[in-house]
Amino acid sequence: MNDQVLSRLRQDHDNLRPLLRVLDQQLECIEANGDADYVLMADILDYLVRKPEQYHHPFEERLGQRLLAREPAAADAVSRIRAQHHRLTRLGKRLQRRLDEIAADSLVSRTRFVRLAHAYVRLYETHLDDEERELFPALDNTLAAADWIEATTAFQWTLDPAFTADNAADHRDLRDRIELALKVQLPQSGTGFCPLCAP
Repeated sequence: MNDQVLSRLRQDHDNLRPLLRVLDQQLECIEANGDADYVLMADILDYLVRKPEQYHHPFEERLGQRLLAREPAAADAVSRIRAQHHRLTRLGKRLQRRLDEIAADSLVSRTRFVRLAHAYVRLYETHLDDEERELFPALDNTLAAADWIEATTAFQWTLDPAFTADNAADHRDLRDRIELALKVQLPQSGTGFCPLCAP
């Protein structure tokens, strides 16, 4: 079961990476010519802030609790991951407010916005890497079968509804814009249609 769960968590990460790449591209557009597709940026930020908080992060934190019960020495790593989750949410919401101000033609420093958004993208990338390098191996090496079963059963963790065939239409427009920005056709995942999965 642990292989399936960790594979699922990695797939979620792979689903987020194209969004971070396009957000970075849009920031480069602002730096180059002062303009970007702010609607696309707002949609990406909405997804990056909302979706992981609904499904992915709470499940990782549940697994982190099981890890701490078996290996108290993992406290620093689990605490750091949890803190990153909170920082990503706070910073993402702050960026969303700045984008709302830009849309309302408020006097918002584009330079400050770009600096803040670059910090957000770097933090997100670092967070994904930290989890895959530190947390996932610790979970794999430490948790017993009963821990995996308890966590998945208690959480009733399933595929993020945004990544299922039934709900793919809800994200079709964003997926199309990501494909256009990256100049690639994003594939379907093996566990259901993934509207935003990485090439």
